Amino acid sequence: MSDFDLIVTGRVVRPDRILDDGYVAVRDGVVERIGQGPAPAARQRYNFGSALVLPGAIDSQVHSRSQRDQEDFIWSTRSAAAGGVTTIVDMPYDDGFLVCTGARVRQKAREAGEQARVDFALYGTVHPDHGPRHIADMVAAGAAGFKFSTFGTHPERFPRIPPQTLYACFAEVARSGLIAGVHNENDEFVRAAEKSVAASGITDYRAHGLSRPPLSEALAIAEIYEIAAATGCSGHVVHCSIGRGYELCGAYRQQGFDTTIEACIHYLTLDEENDVKRLGGKAKINPPLRTRRELDALWHHLAAGNITVVSTDHVSWSEDRKTDPIMQKNASGVPGLEVLYALLLKGLEERALSLTLAARL
Repeated sequence: MSDFDLIVTGRVVRPDRILDDGYVAVRDGVVERIGQGPAPAARQRYNFGSALVLPGAIDSQVHSRSQRDQEDFIWSTRSAAAGGVTTIVDMPYDDGFLVCTGARVRQKAREAGEQARVDFALYGTVHPDHGPRHIADMVAAGAAGFKFSTFGTHPERFPRIPPQTLYACFAEVARSGLIAGVHNENDEFVRAAEKSVAASGITDYRAHGLSRPPLSEALAIAEIYEIAAATGCSGHVVHCSIGRGYELCGAYRQQGFDTTIEACIHYLTLDEENDVKRLGGKAKINPPLRTRRELDALWHHLAAGNITVVSTDHVSWSEDRKTDPIMQKNASGVPGLEVLYALLLKGLEERALSLTLAARL
């Protein structure tokens, strides 16, 4: 009998180094050995020569159910599998079903399990009227972490959690040792900017970025990390489009706090002056795509080790919700599961950065 069920050979990419003439050995569906040189015997072998052999990616931010009857787990996880993503972490803001109790975590887990083509984990959240009341039950139900928002996208589907409630929720999450991830835009600042943009008469691609200026993001990030520091909670910013945000995260980490920060692949790939202008509503994302200068700043932080993880914030909207000529009438968010790995590898190669960063991030 062969030692292993499966051997895969090629240029094996690990978080710390690339193994030329490397191999991955699998038994009973589990990777048991990663090595270099002559591979052990196996019943089945795949030799990929000089091609890259990468670990399955974990996409730490996916929205499979933001629009009812549009995608669901059967499609999001097919897209994940097509792009080499073997685990998705799904967000709790489902259309008509805020995942804010233990019973809802359990129900979503059952329903997702019937559809999913790859592994998945689920975030929980809270309703503003409930505060931290159901957090312990969601932990018991298997929530992998918690997601909150400093901006109110929708009062029921995607609500704002005010600072005093956020403080109470972080304190409760800290008891479990799980992470508190937060959508990072200051509500009051954005509301005022939106009114100003509307009064100016600007309705084209520029309107979205003007309505959510970089400072609105930085203010929210500071709030998130201060509350995390005050409660001893692991505080995570779920998407950051500005270089200043990574500086803030690094400063809190230097002070000994457990702060982390996430870059989305679209912030590393697309910019406002070229791509939002070209794509219009299809490039409307919260926080917005920024200038090429900010994009370059994010790559600087990635190379410096200041980015914790790269995700997609994947969401699939129907065509009619992304093609209105009035920019602000479009839904926010883009798909990305199929291209996360490919675009990250392309960006690393173009900037002469090690491909090990793809495996690490």
